[in-house]
Order: sequence, then structure tokens, then C-alpha cells
Amino acid sequence: MITLFWPDRLWTNGGIIARDADGKPANWRTKPEGTWLDGEDFEGLARWLANATPANDKEQHGGFTLAKINGGRCIANVEQVTALGLDGDDSGKSTREVHDLLSGYRHVVYSTFSSKPEAPRWRAIVALSRPATGSEHARYVKLAHANMRAAGVNLDASAVDPCRLWYVPAYRMREHFECYSADGAPFPVESALANAVEFEAEEIAERKRAYRERSQGRGGDRVERARRYIAKMPAAHSGAGGHAATFAVARKIVQDFELGDTDAAALLAEYNQRCDPPWSDRDLAHKLAQAKRARVSNPVADRVRL
Repeated sequence: MITLFWPDRLWTNGGIIARDADGKPANWRTKPEGTWLDGEDFEGLARWLANATPANDKEQHGGFTLAKINGGRCIANVEQVTALGLDGDDSGKSTREVHDLLSGYRHVVYSTFSSKPEAPRWRAIVALSRPATGSEHARYVKLAHANMRAAGVNLDASAVDPCRLWYVPAYRMREHFECYSADGAPFPVESALANAVEFEAEEIAERKRAYRERSQGRGGDRVERARRYIAKMPAAHSGAGGHAATFAVARKIVQDFELGDTDAAALLAEYNQRCDPPWSDRDLAHKLAQAKRARVSNPVADRVRL
């Protein structure tokens, strides 16, 4: 079953400003005003979307959302999401091509008011296996976007808010309007959420990798960055915590900066020149081996702000 929110006010050219009962501006982003249409089946939604009408601009016939909102327009106030919306303004695919790609799902895809044959723009709505919460939507929509990208479809990554406004289908020229639907399987919310766990882990790992690469680009290669860092660490002095100081340097080199054996040995040897007395080569090799085996609870990679 589909729940639509239909604003009672029509938008101005700005797209979000309506008038309240006293004629004062009312921002729909903060205070939704409209009517809930409950109980519509997906086939009825597809028929309604296919019944586009002429318009002078895309805001003329108002809009709707695919989420029920209780209060201000934010994901925290979403009571339920009843369909998955996909936004293709620069997707590289036509409306018909997207319909073919989604043929295994219960969906409807239609061209937008701004769509042109040489520059197709479309919106796709896919039925869900069950209503979802706003937080669930935030997780599975990223997976859906990734799957579409893998199929060669570029989606608007910013258009993932479940309470975003979707304009009622309209057209300037009737021959430019397209609408296709299929009665396949609904988008599987439960399995998508399960798959999202692995996807999110991969996404975090990719962000960490990108962060490391950016850091290396800003501060030179890891060896040079490690050298500058180690130069600021205290030297080891016999009888004054020399072992702990040297082990901290070795751990920083192999655990945080992740240097290979050759570079790690060279940097620790440089540090050793400041130690009193200097460690033997055998002692230095032993400390590097200990550092590799050490269990570190907070390496640099785990402290990255994402």
C-alpha cells in the first residue's frame, strides 16, 4: 500500500514557498501542510502518474512525497516510507532504458517536465516489501544507488531524503512525456538492510583509504611524514624509560604509518642516533618485531573522522 502526502498549497516559482491561511509565507520544509492519501495500491499510483497534464512550469500542479512526516520536514520526523524514489537528471540513460533495467521490480518510471529527447530526465518509484523507517531508508537507499551505478546509471546522490518533494508529472509537449510501469517484485527491505551492513563496511574502508591518500598528498609520502613525526618524539635515555620510549617509536612506525621492514628499520636507526646509549641493531630489530605483534586499540586508521 502507498501513502502519499499531497500539499494543499501550490508552489511559487521558488518551489517551496506556500501561503498559510492568513496569507503569510509558509515554508513547507519546516511546516508541512497538506493531505495524506492512504491506501492507494501501486497500480493506482502508476495510473495516476501516467496521467500527466500540460503545464507552464514544473511547479504548476504541486507535488507529493513518498514518506509520512510528523512535524518539520526532516528524516527524524519521518513516520514511514512506503516507496523508493530514484532521481535521474543526468543519468546517461533514457526513461525506457531505466524501465528495462528495473523490469524485475514493481515500479513506475516517468519523464520529468524538463526532460528532452536529447537530454532525458526521469523519476522512478519502486514499491517496497514493507514500510520502512527514515533511518532504514537512509541505509538501503545508498545500496540501491550503488547497484544502479554498477548498472551504468548515474543518480543524483543528493536526492535521497525520503521527505523530498516530487513534482506531479507534467509536460510542455505531450510527445516528450513517457511513463512505463511493471508489476515485478517489490524492493526487498529486509535483505537490503542485511546487505547494507557489508556495503557500509566497504564504504568506510574506502573512505579511510581515500583519507590516507589525501593525507599523503598533502604531507608527502609516508616515510617523510613518519620521519617528521618521529623527530618530535622524546629520545630514549637509559634508566629513564628508554625501552618504553623506543617501543613507542617502533609502534608508531609499523602500526600507525604502516611502513615496510626496510623503511621502518631505517627510520628507527635514525631515531637511535638520539638515544643514550644507542641500541644495538639486534635490539632495534627486536623492538620492531614486538611492535608488529602488539595489539593496538586505536591506530591512526581507526581515528579517522569520516
